[in-house]
Amino acid sequence: MHVLETDRLRHVTPDDAAFTVELVNEPTWTHFIGDRGIRPPDEARG
Repeated sequence: MHVLETDRLRHVTPDDAAFTVELVNEPTWTHFIGDRGIRPPDEARG
């Protein structure tokens, strides 16, 4: 398997979790792409 990495393209790591949650819950993301039900752990517990 080959992995392509550049300064702008790289593997997602657990360190990216906070950014990912913020991104997929943006109003424009949920409007155009859809709500994937990804929530921060504190909201998911509720």
